[in-house]
Amino acid sequence: MEKNVTLRLGCMKDGALDVMNADWFDGVEWDFVKLKRVSPPWVPELEHGLDIQYFDEYPDSDKKYEPLSSKEKKLFEDF
Repeated sequence: MEKNVTLRLGCMKDGALDVMNADWFDGVEWDFVKLKRVSPPWVPELEHGLDIQYFDEYPDSDKKYEPLSSKEKKLFEDF
């Protein structure tokens, strides 16, 4: 956890290479990752496409949000 953004892993001179070369990722075959040939360590068993059984429950927020302006809505037209 680095408060200074410029010192965070991935935000320095070598960018993503700093992350890829970090000890935590030692042994990762990045070429296989790029080619999507890496099997995940765990695949959840889903009952349907909207299954949320693996997510923690959080209380609903009481925060009220203002509707988007027309200009803001245009930003999401093709999203």
